[in-house]
Amino acid sequence: QDLPQALAFARNMIAMLALIVSVVWTLIGPLYTRNDFRGDLPYLRLLRTYPLDSGALVGAQIASSAAMIFAFQLAGLLAPLFLPTGDGMPSFAQRLGMFVALLLALATLDVLSVTVRNAIALFFPGWVKLGNEGGGFEAIGQNLLGTAGSLLLLVLLLLVPALLASAVLYWLQAFTAFPRAMNVSLVLALVLFVGAIAGELWFLFRWLGTVYDNIDAGEILDPA
Repeated sequence: QDLPQALAFARNMIAMLALIVSVVWTLIGPLYTRNDFRGDLPYLRLLRTYPLDSGALVGAQIASSAAMIFAFQLAGLLAPLFLPTGDGMPSFAQRLGMFVALLLALATLDVLSVTVRNAIALFFPGWVKLGNEGGGFEAIGQNLLGTAGSLLLLVLLLLVPALLASAVLYWLQAFTAFPRAMNVSLVLALVLFVGAIAGELWFLFRWLGTVYDNIDAGEILDPA
C-alpha cells in the first residue's frame, strides 16, 4: 500500500513542479530565447533588404521567440494535465479546462513579455546585449538592467487588462445571474483580459515598426 501512495505523491509533485516552471518560464524564457531583434539587430542592414512591412517584421521577430517559449510551456503543462491522481485532485475535465485557460493566458503573456524585451532593444540598444555571442561583466549588467526594465513595463502593460477583467468579473458576480456559474464568469473575464492585451500588442507592433524604420544602422555595428 505504501508503494502506490508513494507513486501517487511523486506524480502529483512532478505535476506541481512542472506547472510552476511552466508559468515562471514566461519571465525566465525571454532571457535565454533571443532569436528576435536582440539577436538580429547587428544585422540591421540585412534585415532591411527583406520585402516585409516593418510591423510584420516586428511581429515575426517577436513570434519566433514567443513560439519557442510557448512550446516549452506546452510540454510542461502536459504533466499537470495527465499526472495528478488520488483523492482531492481535480477531475480530468476540470484539469482540461484549466489547461486550455493556461495555454491561452500563457501564450498571450509570452508574446507580451517578448515584445517588452524587444521594445527595450529597439529604443535603447545600448542597454541590451545584442547578438548571440557571450559577454562578460558588461553583459551581466545589461541583462540585469534589461530585466528590471522589462518587469516594470510588463507590470504596467498588464495593469489595464487586469483591472478590466477584474471589474467585469466583479460585475458579473454581483449584479447578474452568473454567481452560480463561476466558471463562465472566469472564462468571460479571461477572454476580456486576453483581448485587451491583444489590443495593446497590435498598437505596440505598429509603433515598434515605426521605431525600427527610424533606427540609424550606422549606430549598430555589424558583428565581425
